Amino acid sequence: MPNLKGAERGIEAGVDQLNYVTSVSETHNLKNVRRTPQESVENFKEIVDFRDQKAEETGKKVTLLAGCATAFGCTLEGDIDPKAVISIAKQFVAAGADEISLADTVGFANPGQIKSLCRQVMDELEVPITIHLHDTRGMGVVNAYAAYDAGIRRFDGCLGGLGGCPWAPGATGNVVMEDMAFMFEGMGLRTGIDIEKLCAVRNIITRELPDESLSGGIAKAGMPVNFAQATPLAAAAE
Repeated sequence: MPNLKGAERGIEAGVDQLNYVTSVSETHNLKNVRRTPQESVENFKEIVDFRDQKAEETGKKVTLLAGCATAFGCTLEGDIDPKAVISIAKQFVAAGADEISLADTVGFANPGQIKSLCRQVMDELEVPITIHLHDTRGMGVVNAYAAYDAGIRRFDGCLGGLGGCPWAPGATGNVVMEDMAFMFEGMGLRTGIDIEKLCAVRNIITRELPDESLSGGIAKAGMPVNFAQATPLAAAAE
């Protein structure tokens, strides 16, 4: 959702949560939504006001997640200062964001970088933090582990690694959901996901989108013999 019109349509449709994305990289944000990051923050305030107004009318308050895209680097600007990420995230929370997402939009991040920035943001904010990872350079799953190790418990992923960014040359898509679930379950961290059923859903995508290139190790190699998912008593990876 890039603007107020999208928020209006989403709320009218009855959604429970809206995701608003702003690139910390000014060049990327101008290319993506034709606004500076600060202009996007101001637009977000309008969305919060509209959300709150509708909540008074209907009694249903929609959750607003503000995404900080290019938080770990940008193909158009290069390195992104962690202080800039924290500043944008703080502004979103002050404006009324219920959650923050940190996105490795172009797949530049490494585990050390992921762990460092996640900890810095979590030290500064008291709202839930989600990590949104891309697998452009094959680091998606290991970066998810680094985020977990830093204290993150909310993860975005996509079946077959679908997705990408038009400003990320060679992008291969988002971190593969089934591979990430396999990693956490193998570590004894219950995700609530039945991996075999998840892979069955992937088969639907394969059938319906035959020209789409999918990725993922579990789909290629299968589940290990005698693999057991985590028990309900194991620590949860939300």
